[in-house]
Amino acid sequence: MKEIIAVAFGLTATALFVFSYQFKTRKTIVLVNGLSRCFYVLQYILLGAWVGAVTDLLAAVITAVALSKKLDAAPKTKWLILSILFAMVIASGVLLYQNIFSLFSIAGVLFELISLLFKKEILVRTLSLIGQPFWLIFNCSCKAWGSVVGNVIAIISIVFALVRYHSGKAVKK
Repeated sequence: MKEIIAVAFGLTATALFVFSYQFKTRKTIVLVNGLSRCFYVLQYILLGAWVGAVTDLLAAVITAVALSKKLDAAPKTKWLILSILFAMVIASGVLLYQNIFSLFSIAGVLFELISLLFKKEILVRTLSLIGQPFWLIFNCSCKAWGSVVGNVIAIISIVFALVRYHSGKAVKK
């Protein structure tokens, strides 16, 4: 039963994650992406994949910091907080290391999080795309099947959004 609930959480997270890249503005992409992370955390907890749970939990916090309007007024403080949180992602991966696949979770989340720091949507989408194969490998290793399906769909979705919004055929405002 626990595995079925984990798959449901994984599919919900996946749906939110995939659809996040179809929104036009960076703010909406980041907000929906952060919400999806909450469901991923629940999935990984149910599966006992602690490195995935902790890195995604920290990713949700980093997403909130990236969206913070209050911290935009204090860029040095924002970068200090983000640097500490990024270090915490790496440290949690080292402390919760179970096997080589743990490193894939860290790489996947770092690419996705770095993408959130950019203003240009093309960079947000491209760096997120780079992170997906890392997550795919990690999710296969911990049997997070809802997320495996989601990784494949996310890759297709991000590529579709890149073509849709960033091809030479896109309508310019």
